[in-house]
Amino acid sequence: MHDKYEEAQDLSEIETIFNKSHASESLAWQNKDKGRVVYDITEIGFNNIDQTCKVSLKPSSNAISGLKPVYIKLSHRQSIFRITEYKLDGQIIRFNTPGQVKALNTQNFPRKEFNITKKKVEVEIFCTHKDWDQDKNFMGTIMNISRQGLCVLVPDGNRYLIENASRCYLKKLFQTELKNDLELETSYILKFRYRSEGILNVVNRVGFQFEKIVNQEILDQI
Repeated sequence: MHDKYEEAQDLSEIETIFNKSHASESLAWQNKDKGRVVYDITEIGFNNIDQTCKVSLKPSSNAISGLKPVYIKLSHRQSIFRITEYKLDGQIIRFNTPGQVKALNTQNFPRKEFNITKKKVEVEIFCTHKDWDQDKNFMGTIMNISRQGLCVLVPDGNRYLIENASRCYLKKLFQTELKNDLELETSYILKFRYRSEGILNVVNRVGFQFEKIVNQEILDQI
């Protein structure tokens, strides 16, 4: 793999990869005696209850052999993984969630990192849901930010807002009032522990991608 790929090992991140991948843009293959055989994927499934996965293949005259590994490439972040233990059910391959996935690192712009134990830089995040009378908002502590997205620390009390929101967005970034709301796409939500002044803090590390690339001038304010 080239260095533009990174390991996706957290269950939440792998689930996102499955859920955001399009079957028509994904594929599977198997190395056989006469070379590689490629299969089109017609359906991708992820069951977060028992942490199992499935991919349905387009019928092929050269069927999958249950004795050899299968390689799968999903469209979201061009993610690739190998499975050696799986069940064949006609054209459907069923398997446990892969423990390791190679995923394209989409951070094309340099990230600005913040030392959260020395200085907290916060951002106000707004969340929308059709059953809420009005949008809800909370403050998140920025761990890092680039022109493409940001990573923030969010207390448990506010995690449900992100998980249940139909839309998350920013109205302001640092000192800049944005002309239009900046839409956020949730990439992952992970538990995060850190010590500050001798106290162990347990929060949530949330990655967001911006709907559009922000101007470098905004990031240069800090």
